[in-house]
Amino acid sequence: LESGSGTSGSTGALAAGDQVTCTFTNVRRPEVKVVKMFDPATDPGTVDFLIDGDPYDNGGGGYGHGQGTDFILFDVDDVVGFSEVSNTADLLLYTSEWACDDGELGTGTSGSTAALSAGDQVTCTFTNTLIPVEVETETAFALGDPYESCFIDDFSRWGWTNGQIGTGTYV
Repeated sequence: LESGSGTSGSTGALAAGDQVTCTFTNVRRPEVKVVKMFDPATDPGTVDFLIDGDPYDNGGGGYGHGQGTDFILFDVDDVVGFSEVSNTADLLLYTSEWACDDGELGTGTSGSTAALSAGDQVTCTFTNTLIPVEVETETAFALGDPYESCFIDDFSRWGWTNGQIGTGTYV
C-alpha cells in the first residue's frame, strides 16, 4: 500500500493479475482575509497590513474604512499572524481591537488566527476607534485683537488659525 501527497504517485511493483485502485483526495487549502474598519466611518485614515510577515498595502494607497485584502491561501494547520501598520492614520490616536470569525479576538494592532483547517475561510477585522479629545481654553479678547488659536477637528488633526477678533461667540 503506497500513499503520499502531491499530484502524482506510484503503485510500487505489481504482479500479474493484481488489481489496484488509486484514490486522489483533494483538500481545499484554508484562506484568510483582513479587513479595516474605522469609528467614525468617515475617518479618512488608512493602514497597511503585515500578514504572516508579508506586506499588503492595497497598491500603495493603504486600506481605509471597509476595505480589505482578498482571501490569501495558507496551509492546513497554519496559525496566521497579522498586524496593522500606519499609512496615514496615527495609530496612537485610536483604540484598536480585532476579531476573526473563527472566534479569535483581542486588542491592539496585531493578532493571529487559530490553527487553520482544510476549507476554512477566515475573515479578521481590525476596528480603530478614535479617542475623543477635549480642549478647553479661557482667554479674554477685545474686539479687534489679533489672535492665534489651536484647533482640533473630528479626526484629531490640529493646526493654527490667525485672524482678528470680531463680534460673535467663541467656544
